[in-house]
Amino acid sequence: MAQFRTTADILDEILTKAGEPTNGTSNYEADALRYANKVHHAIIAGGSVFSQVVDEAWVWARAKHPIVIELQPAYTSGSCLLTVNDTSITFTVPPSVSLQGWHIQANGKSTVYKIVQHTAGEAAAAIDSSFVDSSGAYSFRAFKLDYEITPTYQIVDSFSDRIDFQESTAATVSATLTHGAYSPAALAAHAAARLTAAGGNTYGAAYDSVLKKTSLSRNTTTAGTYFSMLGAQGPNVRRSALPLLGFDRLNYTADTTYSSTYAPNSVSRLIEPFKLFSNTQQPFIYSTDSIRMQEDFPIALTRERTPERFCRLTEDADGTVWVRFNSYPQFKTKVSIDWIPTPIDLQDNAASVPELPRPDVDRLIDGAAAYVCFDKEDSKWEALFQLCKSGLEAMQKKNRSLLARTGEYFGQIIPRMDYMNPRARLDYGYTSGSSSAGSTSSQVEVLTAVTLDYTSFQSGSTASVVLARTLPASRSIFSIIAKHSTNFTGASISAIAADVGLLADPTYFINGFDVAQAVGPTAQASYVGLYYPAVETGIYVRLTATGANLSALAQGSLVLYMQESIVP
Repeated sequence: MAQFRTTADILDEILTKAGEPTNGTSNYEADALRYANKVHHAIIAGGSVFSQVVDEAWVWARAKHPIVIELQPAYTSGSCLLTVNDTSITFTVPPSVSLQGWHIQANGKSTVYKIVQHTAGEAAAAIDSSFVDSSGAYSFRAFKLDYEITPTYQIVDSFSDRIDFQESTAATVSATLTHGAYSPAALAAHAAARLTAAGGNTYGAAYDSVLKKTSLSRNTTTAGTYFSMLGAQGPNVRRSALPLLGFDRLNYTADTTYSSTYAPNSVSRLIEPFKLFSNTQQPFIYSTDSIRMQEDFPIALTRERTPERFCRLTEDADGTVWVRFNSYPQFKTKVSIDWIPTPIDLQDNAASVPELPRPDVDRLIDGAAAYVCFDKEDSKWEALFQLCKSGLEAMQKKNRSLLARTGEYFGQIIPRMDYMNPRARLDYGYTSGSSSAGSTSSQVEVLTAVTLDYTSFQSGSTASVVLARTLPASRSIFSIIAKHSTNFTGASISAIAADVGLLADPTYFINGFDVAQAVGPTAQASYVGLYYPAVETGIYVRLTATGANLSALAQGSLVLYMQESIVP
């Protein structure tokens, strides 16, 4: 018991400090566990319940794996049919992904709507209010600003790769999960498959994407009366995957189906600015409040650029946070979020261990014992509360001291930081396809890729011109590579050529690239030079067919790779 590593030992110490027996006869035994959980959650959330000066993002409480979200580019394909005073809309090119929760704005109109219903692959959708302008077919942009901050992937590693279980009264069997990143639904399915492979029965799984709960079940037509999942005993309790699936560290027995208690890995608090992984000198996305967001970045004026601000919109009881960004990127962009998870409940067994480091467990004991003494009307509660408070303040000082001692300026006297020679910061992360750090120069090169498929060129004539990219005023082009990933074909079409250029000069960059030829490593066309228009300029692709109109196109995909430089 002196180690205080397990919750069972800690509960005995809480009862001892509260003057209660530890042999199971105390009327406060259940209360001690409840208060231990209350204090455990309070400390991990920052600790300010016990001391107003303590609101700490403890290093030891940080999630081992950051939350990763992927910011989405705008969807602009085709046009959108809108009717005045109607909430129904129709896409002429059905989006392949669900746009529910995205914003949509008809080009040339100021009002922005939110899509409240849409199913992937369908043309019909619904917006949050009736359309206020005249009916018609509009070009549009649908863009995603609001994101759910919850782990997209669950990480299975050496500390979460086992499920000990029993089939009826048989010996304990261990299922081993494969290490890797899984969506919650994929992890549930993988767990069921590994249970089936390790045992003698067939197991199934289901994941509710709305409630974020998992269920594991045994096929009742196979042998045996039930199966037991062992979270409190067995050879692999410290490596159990049950918490990752949303289950407590308890034994689940005498049934065929078990549903999880928690939404896996709910967020207790966000602790740092969001980190960007893109070819930019902007390493972070910083938070702001919702009022300032609307003042500085009105939704109607939302631009396509790398986001630099986010605000919290709401948070539900399971710790799922929704945030809004101030812009949307040109390409899918990875964002990394450091966070502190909400811990699962402590249990009165040897498998349950609090998150606190061993030297700081006394804070948990003192706080829970203070609650028990308060219920008993024992005046000792005040002294125990003060012990918890002073201990938390000491923990805070230690946490910050460790950060300072490992910092760049520890032990130095720096009266004026503005006298220090500034050093350029490296980009956070790495450029695509490179293992070297990003550029720190004032001119930043980016590789822009644009994919155009055959549907963009289908027209009733033999030539079709499509806008591939609007080059911002601050960018120059060094090179363009045109390469098709699928050759273009269509009934009665004998040849197809692609030109890349300007609206006034369609062949300015590339002239007559054969996109009907077979795809291969050398089947490409390129431009190398320097083009700096200084003003916003469109880059166009013209497709010209021989033998039939482009409406006969049945396949084809062309990719433009543009090496650009951001000019200061």
